[in-house]
Amino acid sequence: VRVLQALLGASGCVLVALAGERLFDRQAGVIAGFLLALSAPAIFFDALIQKTALETFLMCVLLYFTTRVVDEPEERASWFLLGLTGGGLALSRENTLILLPVLFVWLWSEWRLPVRRRWAMSLMLAGGLALLLAPATIRNAVAGGGFHLTTSQLGTNLYIGNHPGADGTYQPLRSGRGTAEYERTDATDIAARAAGRALTPAEVSSYWTRRALDFVLSEPVAAIGLTARKAMLLINRVDIVDTEDMQTYAEWSWPLRLGRWTFHFGVLLPLVALGVWTRWRRLQRAWIVPAMVLAYAGGIVVFYVVARYRHPLTPFLAVFAAAGLTALPRLVRDMPRHQRIAMAAAVLVVAILANWPLLSQDAMQAVSETNLGVALQGAGRTEEALSRYRRAIDLQATDPAPYLNMGAVLQGSGRIDEAAALFVKAVEVGPDSGEARYFLAKSLLERQRTTEAIAHLREAIPRMPDSPDVRTSLGIALASQGTFSEAIGLFREVVEMSPASAIAHWNLGSALAAAGQLDEAVQELEISLRLDPAHTQARADLDSARQLRDEQ
Repeated sequence: VRVLQALLGASGCVLVALAGERLFDRQAGVIAGFLLALSAPAIFFDALIQKTALETFLMCVLLYFTTRVVDEPEERASWFLLGLTGGGLALSRENTLILLPVLFVWLWSEWRLPVRRRWAMSLMLAGGLALLLAPATIRNAVAGGGFHLTTSQLGTNLYIGNHPGADGTYQPLRSGRGTAEYERTDATDIAARAAGRALTPAEVSSYWTRRALDFVLSEPVAAIGLTARKAMLLINRVDIVDTEDMQTYAEWSWPLRLGRWTFHFGVLLPLVALGVWTRWRRLQRAWIVPAMVLAYAGGIVVFYVVARYRHPLTPFLAVFAAAGLTALPRLVRDMPRHQRIAMAAAVLVVAILANWPLLSQDAMQAVSETNLGVALQGAGRTEEALSRYRRAIDLQATDPAPYLNMGAVLQGSGRIDEAAALFVKAVEVGPDSGEARYFLAKSLLERQRTTEAIAHLREAIPRMPDSPDVRTSLGIALASQGTFSEAIGLFREVVEMSPASAIAHWNLGSALAAAGQLDEAVQELEISLRLDPAHTQARADLDSARQLRDEQ
C-alpha cells in the first residue's frame, strides 16, 4: 500500500508541474512540481496508510484537468474526466462536494462557449460525477433510509466543529473516545438515546446537524468567533495532529527533519501571496483555480481543522507559490518602488498571520507520543510505553492523558502508590477532565477511601454525561455506604444507557434487593441472567432475593 501511495504521490508531482505550465509557464510548472515533491507533509502522508494520499493525488488530477479546460473549454474528454475525478474526491472526502458547484458556475460563465456547447460540457461533467456517485447514493438510500451522496457523517462532523466548547480542532463526542472505532457508534448511541428509539444513519446525521445549527443560531457571536479561529488554524504553520504527527516521524527520517523547517504553511502561504500579487491578471482570466482553493478552504472551516484535511490544498498552493518565485526577479527589477513596498507589506501580513503562535508544535508531538505509548502498552511493551508517556509529559505537561495512561500501566504492575500520585497530578493539570477524576476515584476506591472517591465521581459525571462507567462506580460506592436510593437512581440511568448489559441489570437488582424492593429486584436479576446465564453471582443474588420475598 505504501509503495502504491508513493507512486501516486510521485505522479501527482508530475501533474502539478503540467498544471503549473498550463496556468503560468514552464518554469513555474517545474518549480511547482518540485515544491510538492520536496514537501515534508506530502512525504509524511504518503507513508501513512490512510486516504489522505489518495485525496491529494485526486486533487492533483483535478487541478490538471481544470487547467486543461481553462485553455481548451470545448474538450469534452477533459470535462468528463474532471467529473470522474470530482466524484472520486467526493467519495473519499465528503466536503470536496463544495468544489462541484464552482466547476458548473465557471462553465456557465465561460463566454467563449456557445450555450449549446455549455449544455454539452455540463452533461459530460455530470456524467463523470454520476458514474461514481450514483451507485453510492442509491446504496445509501436503500441501507441508510435517506438521501446521501457519499456518507451520513455530515451532521456528526458539523457538530464536532460547531458546539459550545468547540475550539476548531477535532473533539470526540465522548471524552476519551477519540478514535475511529468509537466515533460512529457514539454518534448513533447518543442520538438514539435523545430520540428514545433506534435511528437510521440519516436520522443520526440530522440529529447532529440540528444541534450544530442550534448552537450557531442561539450563539451567533460565539459561532462567528469560532469560525474566525478555524480560519486562522487553517493557515497556521502548525500541522494539527489527528493521531500521528510529522515531528515524531522526523526523528527517523531526514527528509522530514529538513522539510518541517523549510516547507510548511508558514513559508508556503507568503509565497502564495507573492504569486497571487504578481500573477493577478492571469488568475483573473483563470479565476476558477483560486475559487476552488477558497471553496475547499471554506469547506474545512465549516467543520474543523486537522492537517490531513487541509493537506490536499497543497498542490494548488504549490502552483501559486512557484508562480511568485519565478516572477520575483523581474518584478524586483522592473516594478516601481511604491508597488514593491505594497507587495512586501502584503506578503509580510500573510507571513505574520500564518506564523502566529496559536498552537504549540510540542503539544502536537505530545499527542503522537501518547498514542505511541498506548500502542506499545497494548502490545505488552510496558517499559517502552512508560518512556513514551514520560516524553509526552515533558513536551506538554498540562495534558492529563499521559499521566492517566502512565498511571494505568503502573497500577497494572502493582505500583499502586505511584499510580495514585499520577492520577492526582492528572486532576491537578486537568481539573475539568472527567477521565482524570474517574481514574483517581477508582484508585481511591481500591484504597478504601470511599468518601473522597465519591466526591471526584460526582465531579466526573457532568464532565462525562454519556459514560455509564462513571455512574456505575458512583452507584457502587454509594451503595457501600448504604445510600441506596441515590445508587438505585444511578443504576437505572445505566440500564437506560446500556439495556443489553447483564452487569447493569445485576447492579440495579442487587441495590434494589438491599433496599428491600424485592419484586423489582427479582425482575432485574432475572433479566441479568437471561442476558448472561453464566453469571453465578447474579444467580446467587436472585435466589436470595426470591427467598426474602417469599419469607415476607
